[in-house]
Amino acid sequence: MVYSKLFTWNNEIVSRIYMLVNGIVTKILPCILFPLITVFLVTVLRKANKNRESLNKAKKTRSEKTSWLVIFLAVTFFVLEIPVGVATVLQTVYTDMGYTYIATYIVDYCNAFFMSSI
Repeated sequence: MVYSKLFTWNNEIVSRIYMLVNGIVTKILPCILFPLITVFLVTVLRKANKNRESLNKAKKTRSEKTSWLVIFLAVTFFVLEIPVGVATVLQTVYTDMGYTYIATYIVDYCNAFFMSSI
């Protein structure tokens, strides 16, 4: 694999900036926003369930199971994507090959575990 001259120019500054922005925007920021959106979604689902119960006098419906599914996916995503985001961001600072191998293994194991939990 050969890097382009743009990425290797000036001590790989463009590559480091790309990895930093990529780690923050695609890994860490979603880990912060996803739980907040999940709380909002569960609140809306429970409110809709209460409205449905008042209309139908039903006990338990699918929306309660849906809210547990949403919570499970949010927690799983948060727990597995935070290490990936931190490893990606730290690759901009620690550029030695030992850390690169460790970060690659962290990313691979977290992605494999996340795909098996879905």
